[in-house]
Amino acid sequence: MAEGARHGFEQLGVVRVAPRDLGGRPVSLEVALEVAVVAGARDVCEEEEEEEEGEEEEEATLKFICEPSSLRAVRDHLEASGLRPLSATIEYLPRDRVALPEGTREEAERLLQALGDHPDVVNIYHNLQ
Repeated sequence: MAEGARHGFEQLGVVRVAPRDLGGRPVSLEVALEVAVVAGARDVCEEEEEEEEGEEEEEATLKFICEPSSLRAVRDHLEASGLRPLSATIEYLPRDRVALPEGTREEAERLLQALGDHPDVVNIYHNLQ
């Protein structure tokens, strides 16, 4: 929406993994980091999910970040390591995050929601914290 916005994002492979392995045991972030190093992933973090009021806190999905060219190999290695990949896609991740004041943030969230509700919009990438 702004000139030069594409330079604020980096195209990377993202493999989302279930919080429990194939045996039903929880996967800790420490174990995920060890597997990520062997798999060739650049980084691993817990998925940032928006919390809704009144909802129970669920286990966080793990997000493995890698080079787009190694996406398939990373996904296959994670699965071979006993983890449960949920998705493997190429996404645009922000290079820097921006914090907005409360009023402006609410307006930006309404805009993102309106864009997301439009039938022609498939994905929205933003850098809001």
